[in-house]
Amino acid sequence: MDNVREMDGIKRAKAPWRLAGDAYVVDLRMPEEILDRQCFVPESLKDRRLGNSSRMIYVDYKSSPVGPYRELLFNPPKFRFDRKPCRTISRIFVSTPESVVNGVENWGIPKAIAEFESKTLTHGWERVAVSVEGTVFAELTFSTVRFGFPFSDRWLPARFRTMAQHYQGRSYFYAPTTRATMKMGRLRESKIDSKMFPDISRGKITLCVRLENFRMWIPAATVVA
Repeated sequence: MDNVREMDGIKRAKAPWRLAGDAYVVDLRMPEEILDRQCFVPESLKDRRLGNSSRMIYVDYKSSPVGPYRELLFNPPKFRFDRKPCRTISRIFVSTPESVVNGVENWGIPKAIAEFESKTLTHGWERVAVSVEGTVFAELTFSTVRFGFPFSDRWLPARFRTMAQHYQGRSYFYAPTTRATMKMGRLRESKIDSKMFPDISRGKITLCVRLENFRMWIPAATVVA
């Protein structure tokens, strides 16, 4: 993002990273016209899309190498990266400049700054609002069941976990691992400004879960020119 050049004084934290927090993960099937025109996919990936299975993730990082921060991101379907099918991040907002700078420098992730507000409601409900310069562009309401079960993706081969980004003519490949308590959830309501973020209300939700007290490890990226 352009604002990275304005943050030269920000603390750098090289990968790998270890992070902890809570997250909601929403799997979706999005309409073709949304995926083609309103998902903020870079030109370098056009005509490389595979399928229509997408994902929105809201994360509250309690700890990271650059401190606590919040994050809202969109994963469109997999794309062909140097003949490898990988999931990517096409749109992402975070709450701190430290996350912006280090996300770009470590993994080529195109992060932007936003303000986050969350409110815990009754009976396991939570409402999240994300805004830029005081204008809310995403309002999300989640609910979660009380009981969960252990989850880990460490047993998956790396090729199934590998993420990839195209940034400034280079491809960044990295394969995170996560373990958490997984709880079934529901996205009760979503209001999205499609000029700022893909309008997930246009898609069909296939799964919603909460990853509670997760521990995540993100390795250094393999960078290919």
